[in-house]
Amino acid sequence: MNYLKNFLFYVVAFLFPLFSHAAVLSFSPSTGTYKSGETFSVNISVNSEGKSINAVSANLTFPAGLMRVVSVSKTDSIINYWVQEPSFSNTNGTLNLEGVIVNPGFSGSAGKVLKVTFEAKSSGVAEVKYAVSSVLANDGLGTNVLSFANKASFTIGATSAVSTTPGPEATPAPIFVTSSTHSDPNEWYPIKDLVLEWKIPSIVEAISYELDQTVSTNPGTDANKKISLFEKKDLEDGTWFFHLRAKNSSGWGSVSHFRVQIDTDSPEYLNIKSEGEKEGKTVFSISAKDSTSGIENYEIRIDGGEPVFLPGSDIATFTAPILVSGKHTIFVKAYDFAGNHTANSIDFESTGLVPPKLVEYPTELKYKENLRVAGISSPNHDVILILVRQSQKRGISEEIYYFSNNSKVELPVEKKLVKTNSDGVFRYTWEKKLLAGNYRIYAVAVDKEGNESAPSEQISFDVMESRFIRILSYLTGLLSVVVPFIGIILFTVIMLLYARKKYRNLQEGISVELDKTEKEVGEALRRHDETTEMLENVRHSGPKSKEEVLVLREHEKDIESVEKTIKQKILNLRKKLMGK
Repeated sequence: MNYLKNFLFYVVAFLFPLFSHAAVLSFSPSTGTYKSGETFSVNISVNSEGKSINAVSANLTFPAGLMRVVSVSKTDSIINYWVQEPSFSNTNGTLNLEGVIVNPGFSGSAGKVLKVTFEAKSSGVAEVKYAVSSVLANDGLGTNVLSFANKASFTIGATSAVSTTPGPEATPAPIFVTSSTHSDPNEWYPIKDLVLEWKIPSIVEAISYELDQTVSTNPGTDANKKISLFEKKDLEDGTWFFHLRAKNSSGWGSVSHFRVQIDTDSPEYLNIKSEGEKEGKTVFSISAKDSTSGIENYEIRIDGGEPVFLPGSDIATFTAPILVSGKHTIFVKAYDFAGNHTANSIDFESTGLVPPKLVEYPTELKYKENLRVAGISSPNHDVILILVRQSQKRGISEEIYYFSNNSKVELPVEKKLVKTNSDGVFRYTWEKKLLAGNYRIYAVAVDKEGNESAPSEQISFDVMESRFIRILSYLTGLLSVVVPFIGIILFTVIMLLYARKKYRNLQEGISVELDKTEKEVGEALRRHDETTEMLENVRHSGPKSKEEVLVLREHEKDIESVEKTIKQKILNLRKKLMGK
């Protein structure tokens, strides 16, 4: 389970960092002079400066044009739990590793982390440096105590790829030849077109050159113009040599020989064969052939995972890590020294580490009841029990790792895991009481090299609250329903009483208004009747004087006023009835 390994390492690397630093990463040896084609080994080591450390992470860089990694060795390493197996890329010039040292950690001045074997390629000064790296203290907090990371510097000398054949004294010295297409005489190139250049000293009168496949040909004395460029198209694969000499007034000088190596074809074949399993790991034999430049390395991937590189040879052996039982695919690329490659893959079955099986577990735990689990796995193996609590906040799962020392840790700084007996049975009891909530528990088997099986079936269970908390929760839940219901009833009653009061007030108001209106209308009607009767009498009494006419008009206005009053009273009464 790569995600678990990465999680464990990075939690220690970044959780609660402090600011005290002490450890030093270095190379041994850190200097040296080597010829092209020569191999040499360098140890990566750590000085803890008196502190106890439990984890090392290192990312190295080296000049891929000057050197390459041939192999890495973990023999005698202080690391005993590899979070990330050492891996390298000769294309990018990088090497990466991450490892853990179990309790009580390491304390010393020269702790060997890894041995790296390099091969010198081209002339120059090759610097090997630490990039992003860290050394973690065994303090329970994962404090990064790395204070300094040394670098190494190696001088790569020239080889016979560029050589000379001496000439008579006073004649021109050998001319230095360079190439924009095949710059390194020790490298193979998948390029058929050749371009060579050189500078001609002023004392040179003529030059002679030849291109063939013989190491030390003398191009003779056939003089050519003072040209400084040679081009050749579509050369055949193989090793070629360009021979160049110059002439001055004293005669023909020394001959320069420049080697050119061309390989444009991929390896002829690549075969992969499973040789069965050994201690749960599948062993493969890999064979390939490239007649021109040879096999430089193999790139191997299992199920599309991270690549693993093996140094080149016609026959190689690869042991896969312990895998989950079932079908898998191994994919291999064989690279020649010019970068051409041939690929192949095969499917295979792996028994791997059998996942543990939990056979005794709770479905529910009472308050303050201990968690007890039991299961079955491979005999005499370690088992990691993983407890996952479902967070009450936003439904996020919070993973909590408990080991047999009953401590909550994010990295197994102590390798005291639950161990199976000779029958493969394991049991464990959590002494620490669990908080109420929903949990999941599952198990992972671990072999002595830290390889992990697939997880077991995940078991879910609940931890109950205390009786007091449950009663309080019940009452709280009950009240959360009852209180709103009572509130609704009280609100309804109050609104009904209020409506009733308003209705009674309205009735009383209407009754008073009716009485008042009745009186006013009665009075208005009486006045109306009197005025009307008087007007009728006046109209039938013969001719009227001017004064009488005015009196009649006044009476008519009174009648109109009475009618308006009656209409207004009726309108006011309607408004009252409508609540306006």
